[in-house]
Amino acid sequence: IFIEILDINDNIPTFKEHSIKIEMAESTPPSTRFQLLPAHDDDVGSNSRLKYSLSSTSDDNLYLTTTKHFDRETIDRYDLEVIVSDNGTPRLSSTLQVEIRILDINDNPPVFYNDTYRFYVLENTTIGALIGRISAYDLDDGVNSNITYKLLHLNIIGNALRTVNSNIISIDAVNGDVLLESVLDYESDKYYHYTVEASDCGVPTLSAYTQVSILVQDSNDNFPHISL
Repeated sequence: IFIEILDINDNIPTFKEHSIKIEMAESTPPSTRFQLLPAHDDDVGSNSRLKYSLSSTSDDNLYLTTTKHFDRETIDRYDLEVIVSDNGTPRLSSTLQVEIRILDINDNPPVFYNDTYRFYVLENTTIGALIGRISAYDLDDGVNSNITYKLLHLNIIGNALRTVNSNIISIDAVNGDVLLESVLDYESDKYYHYTVEASDCGVPTLSAYTQVSILVQDSNDNFPHISL
């Protein structure tokens, strides 16, 4: 006597995990394929033949394929649901939750909060005093958004424009604080003009520039002169 046990579709196809996380760089080009672990069905024959669907597409193999360029600063996460169905009757199915995290690349330069900066300083202000702050932000993430500040050059405008190398001010590389480093004299020079660079710490490094003006304010430090 030979007894053949015929399969019925009594096993639901299952993924090894209920959910997974995938990381993609935002520079990942369209048509890039990411293969996922397939589901398993304990049935046999056509009852174990599996079909996957995602966004109204289906295939016998399980791939995620990018269709457009990513921009992490716009959308940094995608949540998808992959459905696997067998070919039995009745058709049985299960799902896999897929979380896609978009990883940052350094594609945004720093941006200053102001186009230009102007600070008014009394000529008797003590050396080392805080006279202002330069501030910028970066839309990137992590180390790509860390900013350092640098003073590039100085122009002094008295009665005429000229360039000098003396350090009248300094700037804190981390927080952008502007500090007075030299004695001011309104009667000698009334205006100081700087270029400040803000650079991020990404690779490649991206930079932005702003103009900073220091306007010296007069204090009553001169005796009147009497001419006879």
